[in-house]
Amino acid sequence: MELYMNKEKIEKKLAAFSFGQIQDFMTLHNVMHKNNISMADLEGYINGEKARLSKELEAFSPPMEKMPKCPKCGNKLAIRPINLPKGPRNRQGWKSLWHCPAGDCVYERYCHMTVAEEIKKLGPKKRGI
Repeated sequence: MELYMNKEKIEKKLAAFSFGQIQDFMTLHNVMHKNNISMADLEGYINGEKARLSKELEAFSPPMEKMPKCPKCGNKLAIRPINLPKGPRNRQGWKSLWHCPAGDCVYERYCHMTVAEEIKKLGPKKRGI
């Protein structure tokens, strides 16, 4: 007796997700169930975090003329947030990453400050006339 949907149907319906993502979902589902967290609670949390991050990034748009240059190739660096809390997957507690967007350059510099804090440290944008 088969206790679950046909394997081919599952693979077809979940084709957009990797096996690892499906396993992560199952772990999340189990933790949510054990802690009585509903899907509505999770959705509210996600929407709140998205709004907070969007507001944070909007408030501190990078002053392009002040963006640091890559010490290896001279291109302007890009910055992105690291959203993993300090723990086994983020042992140093990094909060942001400066990286070179040039395709053949692999420069990276990890930081303990958030993206907003790093951008604020660069100073205000130059205002046009």
